[in-house]
Amino acid sequence: MHGEALCKEGEAATTFWLLTRGQVAVTGQTPDRGVFVERRGPGDLIGELAAMRLGSRRSATVRALDHQTEAYCFSMRAIEALQCEDRLGIWQGLAVHVAGKLAATVPARTSALLMGEEREALLRRFVNEDALGRIRADGQGGYERREAVILFSDLVGFSAMAEKASPEEVADSIRAAMSAQADVVEEHGGFVDKMMGDGLMAYWLPESDAPGERRRVANAALDAAVAAAGRVAAVSHPLTGQPLRVRIGLHIGQAHYGNFGSDRRWAVTLIGQPVNLAARIESAKPPEGEADAYGHLRASAELAKLLDDRHLSALPDRATVKVKTDLVTFIHRKPE
Repeated sequence: MHGEALCKEGEAATTFWLLTRGQVAVTGQTPDRGVFVERRGPGDLIGELAAMRLGSRRSATVRALDHQTEAYCFSMRAIEALQCEDRLGIWQGLAVHVAGKLAATVPARTSALLMGEEREALLRRFVNEDALGRIRADGQGGYERREAVILFSDLVGFSAMAEKASPEEVADSIRAAMSAQADVVEEHGGFVDKMMGDGLMAYWLPESDAPGERRRVANAALDAAVAAAGRVAAVSHPLTGQPLRVRIGLHIGQAHYGNFGSDRRWAVTLIGQPVNLAARIESAKPPEGEADAYGHLRASAELAKLLDDRHLSALPDRATVKVKTDLVTFIHRKPE
């Protein structure tokens, strides 16, 4: 009968069917998909894989699609009661059938594997390994408060240059400068959060709140900032041929971490006051007539407390500046 169920998802699997007439629909769920539907026709065995596994339950529901559907039902209990020779013949037939069915799935499984690898490669173009790992774990990215060292950078004078250069020149310069910074961040154990025009945001996450671990991460972030400035300087200004310069701000604090996007578009990132302060340290402007007085590498007073003596000596000067409504204190090196 149309709509009649041969079996339902969750039932004990003690029988299987040979479909001789009509069609059936197989519906159920997988861990990564909602309801799936496939059709089976005459000559197909239905439910044999589950029935061959002792004590298993149905993973799908099978219903007739028309009034003429017919199927032979085979009971595993009845098969086990047969003479040894007859029972062996049935099991051999089932084994051959299952082997053929599994072989037929190899191309599909290979294709699915390749698609999965391509999807991973595509995701890596938009999210870093830290965010990708969290998405894999729970499908959303998780939410938590984490201490993080945050880096903001901006190419100095790039917006004015972009007005005069060609789109191709602008793109080439930004791509080279961003690649240089991103590579350095990853080499020093950090994660690139996002790129915004000629700006970049990155972060480091201490593995614990132990003083030694926090110091290690702070020193690594400063090393990355110094190296990033050097590599960006190897990129030439498309109009003047002079080295590009990058301004970098560093800060450490407790930030919110998670997927703060929309229902249809994820945005796995850090938000909160520490992120704002890192951006404001990077953008702090020197007093009128003292261009570059703060240099191009700045670290907050909070981060400075964690640096060892060697790293601290790289930024010997201190400044307190009002940026928007905040008074921000940071260390830096005055230009020579």
